[in-house]
Amino acid sequence: MKKIFFGIIAITLIGGCTAMNNQAKNTEIKPIELISLKPILNKEFILENSNITIVFENNKVYGFSGVNRYFGRVEVDGSILKISNLGSTMMAAPESELDKERKFLQQLETAKGLKIDNNLIIIKTASKDLKFNLKR
Repeated sequence: MKKIFFGIIAITLIGGCTAMNNQAKNTEIKPIELISLKPILNKEFILENSNITIVFENNKVYGFSGVNRYFGRVEVDGSILKISNLGSTMMAAPESELDKERKFLQQLETAKGLKIDNNLIIIKTASKDLKFNLKR
């Protein structure tokens, strides 16, 4: 009877320690990746497979959106990127080109993060990642 009792206690203790160890693994604190625009300031980047460009200059963002020039405000708060107050010139173009431009600008206004990798920047938006390469 004592052997069964001690066996049950041993299994309970081992199982409890394993469960506690798994809980500790699930609550690990991940470092926040802070965003700095410094490495990409005043450099022009071009969106993959397009002629759309972007430039960051202090708290401003601007570029070419396919038909028009656009401009706006950029803010960085820790690991959050926010692009707001976008405006643009109003050149005439085929409706299909203007539609592509509108979609790009709408996506850009939903920016929430930025990854910088050498000559590549990835702007994370609500709907997809926008990949830009350094324009040469």
